[in-house]
Amino acid sequence: MHKKITCIPFDDFIARFVPDARAPRSSSDSASGKPECESPTGHDVERPDPPSSNPFKDMPRPTVEKDMYKNIIDALSRASLTTDEFHFVSTPYKGDSSERSGQAVDCGMYPKEGASRLGPANDEGHRRVNWSWIDIAIECKMNSTDDDPFDEARDTHEPVAVGRREVLGQVLDYARLIFQYQQRTFQFMVLFLGDMARILRIDHAGIFATAKFKYRDEAAGLKLAHFFWNHALLSSAERGHDTTATRLDPNGPDAERMREQVKTVELDDYVRKMFADTLDEEWPWWKLEVPNKKHGGGSRAFLVGKPHFIAPGVAGRATRGYIALDADNPDGPPVFLKDAWRVVSDDIEQEGSVLKTLREHQVRFTPTPVCHGDLAGQETQTQAVWPKYHPGKECPLKTHQHYRLVVKEVGKPLEQFKRSFDLVGAIWCCVYAHFQAYEEANIIHRDISTGNMLLFRNEEGQEGATA
Repeated sequence: MHKKITCIPFDDFIARFVPDARAPRSSSDSASGKPECESPTGHDVERPDPPSSNPFKDMPRPTVEKDMYKNIIDALSRASLTTDEFHFVSTPYKGDSSERSGQAVDCGMYPKEGASRLGPANDEGHRRVNWSWIDIAIECKMNSTDDDPFDEARDTHEPVAVGRREVLGQVLDYARLIFQYQQRTFQFMVLFLGDMARILRIDHAGIFATAKFKYRDEAAGLKLAHFFWNHALLSSAERGHDTTATRLDPNGPDAERMREQVKTVELDDYVRKMFADTLDEEWPWWKLEVPNKKHGGGSRAFLVGKPHFIAPGVAGRATRGYIALDADNPDGPPVFLKDAWRVVSDDIEQEGSVLKTLREHQVRFTPTPVCHGDLAGQETQTQAVWPKYHPGKECPLKTHQHYRLVVKEVGKPLEQFKRSFDLVGAIWCCVYAHFQAYEEANIIHRDISTGNMLLFRNEEGQEGATA
């Protein structure tokens, strides 16, 4: 996140990044005369009244960090900031059961369905974090300076002290897990730092954070309460969720069709074995829309489970690879779906367009594009706002556009070769493909690595490679 962090005044942050839920969302009003809003389940619900006082003002002062978990959740819950569609939950000790790292953010704001899946509370009222459901992560620290992950005294707003850098690492880990488990365009996070607080907005270009504010002060605390109240009334897209992704009901027909495809798998069918490995019941499964530029418009839907591949980190392309089924033909062969935030540049062509060109020039051993395209309206915002707070400086941030690509072939890692003959043959295939790409289409790959060389068996059962 070097040179990708900017702290700005609270009111600027809200004005630039948080839509006003009081703006009309529906032409119809409820019987009480209060406007309605979209709930996480997609149904209209009546809005609660906005907060009129600071719920944190008289909150007990903690003597240790664990006091903060209960105090903050109690204050938020008592304030009735949301409808029953959202709940505030403390989750400081138990990591997500599906996540090996054991990371557990202290608290969170969850939709009702997600909160119901967190399991029973322990004796202290804490539950287990669930990265696939959390809407806003909330982290608590006792010291407003030593535990602050940002340093506004420095031009980059990045911390130097080891302890503060460790907290920044925590923040980035939480953000990474939310991006990996969910289908997100961005996310908000709230940090309570002693008597101070910050709100963060994180996307794949960088982080904007509010300047620290004293949330116990009447005006500042009321603004924070209003942020939570407002957030609960926004649409899923405005809260940072990707609306081209639909979470599957584990007991629904699409999920059952996915399981059906792996009930019997032949020993040499590595593709269905790979697909079976992604059907992890502890991860969310999705129906993902992919633009269908190949046929002039519209989109196609694909069913996916746990990602087969996840790129590390928060900023950047955030590539995830899925073994997928065509939602309209789930009995057909699995395909490979790549979900990434590509860099927007006049010099960088969409990967699917490059593959189309290669196929048109009959370049061998290259993947066959099925469909691909940018997801409309899903572009990072951090880089667009950054120059306004760094006048006269060249922006180091890149613009990232959400993009999906589906290819026919599903390859397996190069290191899974069975014989040295297969390895040498696969490398030859890739070298020949790169030779043809340059000679026939004037294209050079420029990112040759073992990760981009995959073993593949064609429909005749012949082993080869895709580059």
